[in-house]
Amino acid sequence: MKKIILVGLLLMLVSCKDQAPGAAEHTTEESALQLTNADIKISFVEFELDGQVKSITQNWKAYNQLEETTSNLKRADVSFFKENHDMLETLIADFSTTVPERLSSPAVLARIVALENAMYKLENVVNISSHSQQKEVVASIEDVLKAHTNLKFQMNKKVERDAQKIQRPN
Repeated sequence: MKKIILVGLLLMLVSCKDQAPGAAEHTTEESALQLTNADIKISFVEFELDGQVKSITQNWKAYNQLEETTSNLKRADVSFFKENHDMLETLIADFSTTVPERLSSPAVLARIVALENAMYKLENVVNISSHSQQKEVVASIEDVLKAHTNLKFQMNKKVERDAQKIQRPN
């Protein structure tokens, strides 16, 4: 009987996996999302702001912070969207409530909503990155960058339309 118990204990000891504590940490680091500039190969037409629009947005703090965030996205830096929901909420709230009057139009506000949605989607994809593919993150980054450039285009159009002096016949 003692021999059976001894053999059982010996089998249990041999069957246990001896794994160093650092090995478990190493696998979680590898599964974390790591993007590089080479991963962000997105082809789209990027619009720049017109001179008049630049002068309007110069003092718009929320827009300047958005510009900084999108320039970081172009460099594959998604740190703003990782576990940073409160700052994203603040940026979006400030951005949508402080639109300069000269740029406020239904078309511009619609582009702002589209940009907000793309940013929320990117935040969700980045924060569940262990379950998502890198392609999904890149696609979400592309959506944010396209929504941002569409917003720039719409702001340019708004200022251009306002500058036109069209005489209507009586």
